[in-house]
Amino acid sequence: MINSTSSMTLIRRLAVAGMAAVLLALTGCAAVAPNYQPTNDNAHTLQALPGGKVAVGQFTAKDKSLESLVIRAGTYSSPYNGSYAEYLKAALRAELEGAGKLDAASPVVISGQLLENSVDGALFDVGTARVSARFVVMQGGAKTFDKVVVGASQWESSVIGAIAIPAARRNYVDTVHKLLANLFADKDFQAALRGGSSVVSAVTPPVVASRRFVPAAATPNAVPVVAGRGVIAAAAPASVARDSQPSLVPGSCTAPEYPRASLRNEEQGTVIAKLVIGSNGHVMDIAIEKSSGFTALDKATVQAWSICQFNPALRDGAPLQSETRMQYVWRLDGAAHVQTQPVAAPATKSASTETWH
Repeated sequence: MINSTSSMTLIRRLAVAGMAAVLLALTGCAAVAPNYQPTNDNAHTLQALPGGKVAVGQFTAKDKSLESLVIRAGTYSSPYNGSYAEYLKAALRAELEGAGKLDAASPVVISGQLLENSVDGALFDVGTARVSARFVVMQGGAKTFDKVVVGASQWESSVIGAIAIPAARRNYVDTVHKLLANLFADKDFQAALRGGSSVVSAVTPPVVASRRFVPAAATPNAVPVVAGRGVIAAAAPASVARDSQPSLVPGSCTAPEYPRASLRNEEQGTVIAKLVIGSNGHVMDIAIEKSSGFTALDKATVQAWSICQFNPALRDGAPLQSETRMQYVWRLDGAAHVQTQPVAAPATKSASTETWH
């Protein structure tokens, strides 16, 4: 016969085991999202659109925190180099490829920046997911589309982790499906794929008489973004707050990826481009003023810069449309060249204030 002490010990052990099981059910563990699969609905939408095929350019995340997700204390990682910016890029490529609309050599290029990325497998009531991104379409160096698109989902959640966590994972993927569906259904995006030439922005800047800001040699305060095999450098901001030049927002874009064909062919060179910056800080247009000598390098530079964000130029404290120049040096040896002076126009090389380290 079991005495009372043994009975109490058995009950305690069962209680501890039960609590452990409940905690395990309430929390997640490390998991990797499945590779993105295109949807029939998105394929049908794309196939119905007029226009030719498109290429997919560079995708970045506005903040590093967007590159990871947590569901019930368990990590939920992207299968694409651990990056959800790359996940969104892969999702777009999959949808375009499934619809027969993908061509890496197309002059129409879609790039983007991940702005929001969240999923919440709530303990009670409602689970939520939200993904937003800024998409940019470039054609021949001209921007034809620039807009923020959002995908959002809600679903009934459960206190039981074994039910809630898989539901959150499924609904995150569905949210990305919705984000791309909203992009493909956008009339301005459809016009851009047809070859429209007007810039369509989520915030349309006012039309302001063009003003060229000539950087002063005495203000060596460039804002570079250095990565890998080169450097992005922007014109320096002026010291007077009420009358300033456009300046690159640090971390808003990254250095372009070295094209594989250019690596194989050992292509390198310097690109200087003139950028038209809207009063909202978005890049409205890009024109190559000094080519690297290689089309692939020039194209990759334009794609990367198209999603950069700037602090707009100011006149009497009011933002306005303006121009600036940026320079990128493609080097096979991977050396990082930091430019400490504003970029001068190629036509006035004698007046250039370039300094390299």
